[in-house]
Amino acid sequence: MSGPPPRLSEALQGRYDLVREIGAGGMATVYLAEDTRHDRLVALKVLKPELAAVVGAERFLSEIRTTAGLQHHHILPLFDSGEADGFLFYVMPYVDGESLRERLDREKQLPVDEAVRIASGVADALGYAHRSGVVHRDIKPANVLLREGRHPVVADFGVALAVQQAGEGRLTETGLSVGTPYYMSPEQATGDRTPDARSDLYSVGCMLHEMLVGEPPFTGSTAQAVLARVLTESPRPVTSYRPTVPPHVAAVVLKALERLPADRFATGEELARSLADPGFRHGSHAHAGPTTVGAAPWKRTLPWVLLALTLAVGAWGWLGRPQPTSHRIAGRARIQLPGIGDSRSGSTSLVLSGDGRTLAYSGYQGARQEILVRRLGSLQVRPVPGTEGAEAAFLSEDGTVLGFRRLSQLFTVGLDGGTPSPVVGAEGVTSDGHPASVSDAGIVFATSAGGLILLRGDGSPPDTLTRSVPPEYHVSPAFLPDGHHVLYAVVGPDLSQSHIDVISIEDRETRTVLSGGVLTPQYAEGHLSFVSLDGGLMAAPFDPVEAHLTGPVVSLGDQVNTTRFGTAQLVAASGVLLYGDAPPLRLVEVDRSGRRQQVLSQPREWHHLRYSPDGTRVLLDFTDPTDGTRDVWMYDQPAGTLSRITQIGDAHDPMWLPDGREVSFFSLSHPDGPVLITPADGSGAVRPLLWEGGPPRRIMTDPGTWLPDGSGYIGGASGDADQADLWVIPSDGGEPHQLTSSPAREVSPAISRDGRWLAYQSNETGRNEVYVRSLDGSAGRLQVSNAGGTEPVWGPDGDLLYYLEPTREGVRLVEARIGHEPRLAVRGRAIVATDLDAQQSDNHTNYDIHPSGDRFVIAERGAQDAVVAIFNWTELLR
Repeated sequence: MSGPPPRLSEALQGRYDLVREIGAGGMATVYLAEDTRHDRLVALKVLKPELAAVVGAERFLSEIRTTAGLQHHHILPLFDSGEADGFLFYVMPYVDGESLRERLDREKQLPVDEAVRIASGVADALGYAHRSGVVHRDIKPANVLLREGRHPVVADFGVALAVQQAGEGRLTETGLSVGTPYYMSPEQATGDRTPDARSDLYSVGCMLHEMLVGEPPFTGSTAQAVLARVLTESPRPVTSYRPTVPPHVAAVVLKALERLPADRFATGEELARSLADPGFRHGSHAHAGPTTVGAAPWKRTLPWVLLALTLAVGAWGWLGRPQPTSHRIAGRARIQLPGIGDSRSGSTSLVLSGDGRTLAYSGYQGARQEILVRRLGSLQVRPVPGTEGAEAAFLSEDGTVLGFRRLSQLFTVGLDGGTPSPVVGAEGVTSDGHPASVSDAGIVFATSAGGLILLRGDGSPPDTLTRSVPPEYHVSPAFLPDGHHVLYAVVGPDLSQSHIDVISIEDRETRTVLSGGVLTPQYAEGHLSFVSLDGGLMAAPFDPVEAHLTGPVVSLGDQVNTTRFGTAQLVAASGVLLYGDAPPLRLVEVDRSGRRQQVLSQPREWHHLRYSPDGTRVLLDFTDPTDGTRDVWMYDQPAGTLSRITQIGDAHDPMWLPDGREVSFFSLSHPDGPVLITPADGSGAVRPLLWEGGPPRRIMTDPGTWLPDGSGYIGGASGDADQADLWVIPSDGGEPHQLTSSPAREVSPAISRDGRWLAYQSNETGRNEVYVRSLDGSAGRLQVSNAGGTEPVWGPDGDLLYYLEPTREGVRLVEARIGHEPRLAVRGRAIVATDLDAQQSDNHTNYDIHPSGDRFVIAERGAQDAVVAIFNWTELLR
């Protein structure tokens, strides 16, 4: 921190001696100072110069003096205020302690009784201030100081009001705002009414949520993304993150966070009393999820501004009555789509017809994945007969014909009835599972090999539009209006280098439209929309004939859910843009009773979780949302630290070597990959796993596991999207040995701790099931799961095997007891945990069991049952 400005020190000379800078925020810089008149240390806050210039001294000082009389043991009083050589300042007691913000940054979550005590003190202070006619307007952890580490006192009372009323509309000129997005009430976010006492109490609910859970109820990478969630979603109960929170405390949080002020606590005293009342309960809708169009409560709970916009939407395509262009109003709403976010779905294949009136996606209705359709103007979602197991959907311009891929064949079917018919000439094609695009020229889709294929529909063979060189892939193709040019994204391990290209299907001329971390291009109504590397929804005017931007790129302020493979749920059509905003993953531990405890509160795409042999650390990888790089990290549970292991930029699927001193990871882009080894503390060089033929790239495409004695690595070799075998690569450089050989896809190998038994998943029956055999092949083979099963993990001994089983609600964790004598047999099954939103993988295990056998580490995502629709979205760019 810098020292005090000399001009400020001189201006205050004789009244305050500035010692040092001790903090800075959006509105002011804070200095530790000595009050020379009273021989005491004080905290002296100086408004930022740009803010002081807009606010004006006379009005600011007049407003702030109205709060100087507040006297309460949980309120930090105002000692003094004034102007000195153009500086506007105010003075408060110096608290020798830390702020709640600093404590939360250090500890993440607080003990429940500590959180309740702090929230009660803040609520008590607010109750007193509100009776005195003062609303704080900026309640947040940084404004709650902990005297002697325990006693909460609220700082900056009246400052937000003084700044806002003094600056009036000119406040926006500074780029600052009153209130912090994470703790801002809906009425503050919309600015359509003067915040009252209940707005402060909403902020208390946000702080209490963060103290209990480790993060505020709504998060996002930008302020706009946070405010969008504040306005459109309802919080999950804190008990879903932390089951040990008493029910009455969880109920207080939900009531404080009600979207309508009339549904919240009326006074701070009422909130504090409820925290002390074990019998307090709040409403039958306490577990409500995000607000969605089509759900009964939406008219009551939708924020006022969105309600007006949604009414405008009703005059548009949902009711079949388009608005005149000159009178179109942009608006957002959540559209309920049951089964779209089911954790069993590999790709949702979200598509819109060109006229924007028919929506289709692949999702689960019960135990079956199929294509589901919703007509705009109807609240009904219906499955399309004959589409079980389908993906890579596409729709005709008028929404009357649906196309999809199943296994290695493309089909089309009329949405008004009929039986799916195979597309002539499309036999044996393999897409990447994401939506295709259609025009009069044919169907274009991304292949599992990484390029783009065009099917002309006249019986001619598939036409290769583009060829990619792995690890680069061409994804998200979309026809431009002329039907002869295709937009697509070029992505690779470093997503920051991704770019959007256009190719002509006639002469193959290709040009780059936009570069630098851009994903999932879509064209509609003279504009290109796409997703930035950090998930931001972006758009720009675009000439589809010349294929270039004609105006600046603008952020729409929304946050889109992206995958680590460089794709996103985003579709655009006439008058409407849809995107998926599934919540980030939570890293949790689940014990044998099904109780969950959050391990890490940071929102990340946690992946490939593995306990260390001693059970104290968790190995994992995730993609950095800022630059698209992917590396291996280690979480030390006793120390509470997350440290980086690799600096490769394309390092994933880590495994502990048996001694716990080294870790391996997968990297298909590294010249010595795919299996590399490095010290677990990240201190040494990376070395490759080699065999006498060099790196095992040609026979190792799927990650796996180590033999318990460290003598070899078992991984998968994929022949195509529907076939894979398991191989052993000896660690001494010897010849690889093939373990399985079949037309099925055999992946996710797991070895028992004694090294005798191999478990894996296979789709040979038409769906994934878990199998066990002896490693040497002498004991035959046993099908363990009987209702679908994936991702096997052995318990501490060789008798218990765990796997994930699909259910109507999601997935559940199953324990199977395996008998070995006189033959392999399943001696019994038990359900360990149900209704898991586990982030699954299609070729390896994505969770782990603790060496003690008493708990599991899992990456869970809240269920997505809706997408966000932006109606008349191009109006936002004006």
